[in-house]
Amino acid sequence: MADKSMISSMHVAIASSFLYIVVYCCVIMFEGGKLMYLLFAGSPLIITWVVVSILRDKHEPPKTFKDYFYQDEEIRRINDGTG
Repeated sequence: MADKSMISSMHVAIASSFLYIVVYCCVIMFEGGKLMYLLFAGSPLIITWVVVSILRDKHEPPKTFKDYFYQDEEIRRINDGTG
């Protein structure tokens, strides 16, 4: 099992996208003009990077949706035998 303290590319992508949003909001607040439009135009690239990083991540949760309704709670699904 991988070390939990290891930072993956998914974590970097999520943190970078959050920082990107904060910078974008600050630019809007201070009326950044052309920089605002440049950041807006680059936002689909950031979203694509985050999505690809999440989908390529090797982490598999120990609780599956087939057995548990939530990953962070001990709520088990009720299997009535229909599927």
